[in-house]
Amino acid sequence: MPQSGATNAGRQAFERWASSKLVALPAFNDDMPDETLAGIDAIIGSARLVGLSEAVHCAAEPLLMRNHLFKYLVRKHGFTAIAIESGLVESRLAHDYVRNGQGALSDVVAKGLTWGFQHAPQNRDLIAWMRAYNEQPSAGRPISFYGFDMAGSPGGEGPAGADVALKQSLAFLDRIDIDASQAFRTRVGVRLHAVQFSLMEPAPQSGYGSLSLEDRAILHTVIEDLIARFDDRRRDYIRRSSAEDFDWARQCALASLQLDDWLAHIPVGWRPLAGRPTTATASIGFLGAANDVRDAAQADNIDWILRREGPNARLLIFASQYHLSATPVASRFWADSTFGRRSVVAGVHLRQRYGADYVSIGNLIGGGEAACGRYRSRFDRAPDWSLDGALASLGVANFFLDLRTAPALPSQWLQGDHDLALGGVAVMRLAPAEANDALVYIDTVTPACCEDEAANV
Repeated sequence: MPQSGATNAGRQAFERWASSKLVALPAFNDDMPDETLAGIDAIIGSARLVGLSEAVHCAAEPLLMRNHLFKYLVRKHGFTAIAIESGLVESRLAHDYVRNGQGALSDVVAKGLTWGFQHAPQNRDLIAWMRAYNEQPSAGRPISFYGFDMAGSPGGEGPAGADVALKQSLAFLDRIDIDASQAFRTRVGVRLHAVQFSLMEPAPQSGYGSLSLEDRAILHTVIEDLIARFDDRRRDYIRRSSAEDFDWARQCALASLQLDDWLAHIPVGWRPLAGRPTTATASIGFLGAANDVRDAAQADNIDWILRREGPNARLLIFASQYHLSATPVASRFWADSTFGRRSVVAGVHLRQRYGADYVSIGNLIGGGEAACGRYRSRFDRAPDWSLDGALASLGVANFFLDLRTAPALPSQWLQGDHDLALGGVAVMRLAPAEANDALVYIDTVTPACCEDEAANV
């Protein structure tokens, strides 16, 4: 992709400035001293929300970086919680384990994480460290773990079905208001079995695509009435259970509505792609609007987490570079597709709601390999025309860079659109200075799981 003379001048100015201002980082490992992150203090400041992204899932170094940063933020900056790109409803298992020691670590990881994150040992290590931290007598305020993504991993990998949120909210009513529970179950009827979606594999009972518009409207109304029931009986339900159980159960009902809004974008009669001709990929156009629903839900779930944690809460958020961008993102679902509409991602909502109290740290990589569970991919070196390639040209293996301090010409270059690449292919397009307050560059990533671990999941 050739560059104009003005663009070339901007990039050269950026490279000169970045070379003098970057904060080099050592190789990532499980035991990095706090001193290695001292250079990030000015980036964090007093922000209540810090978003740290990963350029690709299932790579070890972004996960190790996250673990190291969270420990540092807890010890040095009083951070109280972390929320990762995993199902919120399912994450209560991990939350209760971290806070109260409930359950066994292996079960908590296997059932409390979604989107394949249950396979990565770095996630298990994080949860184990958080539990050990809370067990220390000198720990002070306990720290908390959450997922903030939609329940049920629609279209992704999760230990429970997409109907997990609705089932959890009804299970709460089973314990304290059986008449209401039975009435709601009767109204939902067989439609509950259709609250499923898979992009590739046929879902149980044919999935949500099999529901008629009439059945979809009925399901939506039932979920809205379920939330209203929780609100009308709030005091009574808390008295019969606890404020904690009620809070989670009501959020499960809201998570059911989030999923229903996502599923509503699936055309009636739509079938999974497996076994269909490759031209069928054109039929997933609904995913763009559906993913905007997902990102809005992610931001709403983070709001809920902050309310739970209280006015003194400070939260580290960890998700893909796509979700945490503070500006709309153009992306490509398939390698042979073109950039589509700009998606209003979760980070855009967070910036609008929290302003400078939300700090976004983007992650770019030079190349390498990512693998865990059934996923394995190798990435060629970042092409020179990409933003990743511009960072690779600086010749420093790992570093932080605060974009907010860039002078005029580099700042102007950063405010333009740039392509982010994986494996030599442009996968996202955004304006770096608007998307992120800072960047963390990792030259080479390695698999999050070794081959033996991957074989056992």
